[in-house]
Amino acid sequence: MTAALCVLSCTQVVDYNNKPSSNSSSSSGSSSGSSSGTGSTSGGTGPTAPTPLPPAPATPASTVKVTNLGFSVASTSPCNPSSEIFTFTNTSKGIPATASYEWYFGDGNIIIGVGDSVVTNQYSSAGTYKVTMKAIYGGETIADTFQNVTAYGTDVTPAANFSYSLTSGNTYSFISSTLLNHGSINKYVWNFDDGNILTGNASILHTYDKFTTDKTYNVKLTVTSNAGCTSFITNKVIVPAVYSVSGSFNYFSTSPCAPSTEIFTFSQNISGAPTTAAYRWDFGDGTSDVGKTVTKQYNDAGSRKVVLSVYNNAILLYAYSNPANIKSYGPDVTPTPSFDIQQDNNTPNVVSFNSTSSIPHGSIQSLSWTFGDGSTATGYNVKHIYAAPGNTDVSYSIKLTVTGDSNCSSDATKIVIVPHK
Repeated sequence: MTAALCVLSCTQVVDYNNKPSSNSSSSSGSSSGSSSGTGSTSGGTGPTAPTPLPPAPATPASTVKVTNLGFSVASTSPCNPSSEIFTFTNTSKGIPATASYEWYFGDGNIIIGVGDSVVTNQYSSAGTYKVTMKAIYGGETIADTFQNVTAYGTDVTPAANFSYSLTSGNTYSFISSTLLNHGSINKYVWNFDDGNILTGNASILHTYDKFTTDKTYNVKLTVTSNAGCTSFITNKVIVPAVYSVSGSFNYFSTSPCAPSTEIFTFSQNISGAPTTAAYRWDFGDGTSDVGKTVTKQYNDAGSRKVVLSVYNNAILLYAYSNPANIKSYGPDVTPTPSFDIQQDNNTPNVVSFNSTSSIPHGSIQSLSWTFGDGSTATGYNVKHIYAAPGNTDVSYSIKLTVTGDSNCSSDATKIVIVPHK
């Protein structure tokens, strides 16, 4: 390679038809033009003979006849674990053995050197490149030609992968998640292990036959890149047996009124499910539980949609939600009753009653009064006129009953004394 560079950059212009002659003005004879030594003169030492010129080409460049001009192209596979390497071989006829070659690969890479009639190049990026070969002889380009080559570049083997999910019944959705650093995927072959092999897109639907027992299939995805490189992956897909599942659920709750706490009990009423089925409850407040029978206590009042889902091997078989939402009252929904009594000294038989009742959660719906003389009333603030007593004071037992929106109620009792005149 070094010699070839020197030939191209250090070429002397030589006329092989005119031999250099010695300076004979003071010599006694002609000096030798050979490389054997220096000539002599009668007056002393003569000029040094010129350095011998390089030998002329055996055949002048102008007479070289190049035929079948061209070169062949071969490449290794671009797929892992190999790398795509192109080999270019001169196939021209009539180029002298001592000629040098210049190769321009179209990607900025160049090779120049004597005898480089066979060279290699590796392209880092995909594309179509113009490759030019020049034959240099006697300092002249005696032949040049080019070809376009298409390269795929590096990292063009895909890494196959896919995921799947059940859409409905026994129909599954398969989605490729294949990775490819350079290039594109132009072929997806799905083998569903049930006798069906489909060539399709990156996502595809497939319906399996129904059986009375669970089936396991080894689903294989084979992908091919535009470089012709392939890879595959196999995943297990469990297709559950076909079950005719139906039914609902039952529920009841304890009283929300003190001293108890409102606790719901839910129990499945499902038929047709396998013995291995799992039951999941979603209570409509962001919480859930698993089991055939579960209990639930809500932290606040509300109307809830409860959903029971039946799974087998993590596959949803059936789901049921209550048609009417379940109403919960939450904790501390029993009111605390209390009231004040006001009597006028001038008319002590006219008494005012004012409720000061409260409720921790919920709202008060009704207040009922009994005045101890057979009379009743409702409301937050009431007034009652007792019959004027005779010669002695009369005592009356006053009861206030307070009821909340949960139908929980409680009573408060006080004594009122109506003095005689």
